[in-house]
Amino acid sequence: MALPSLDTKTIRKIEGLIQGWTTKLTWDLLVQRIETDSGVKTTRQTLNSYTSIKTMYSDKKQQLRGAPSEQLIKFVKSDTEAVIRIQKLESEIASLIRQNEKQRAFISEVAMLAKSNPSVLDLIER
Repeated sequence: MALPSLDTKTIRKIEGLIQGWTTKLTWDLLVQRIETDSGVKTTRQTLNSYTSIKTMYSDKKQQLRGAPSEQLIKFVKSDTEAVIRIQKLESEIASLIRQNEKQRAFISEVAMLAKSNPSVLDLIER
């Protein structure tokens, strides 16, 4: 048996109910609340067929989810930039460490040669 259509007064009550909603919003919860508050038995499909109710529901759902604040967006953007900068610096540090190790190995090798060969020692002194 098909449920009767909603009259304008009932539609306005449902819109007001949606507008004042403060907790998790689902079609099932809304249908239950309409039945307990107004005594009107309806379905999600019926409610969804009314553009004003559907729009009000979508808007409220988005509002309850919450839009990210400007501070959060700035924080996330600065975090992303910081992570990229940290990765670049870590890569640069690793490169410098490898270069430093090579230079130390070269200096050690030259020092060993200088001990056994006086001409290398003269060259280093100049």
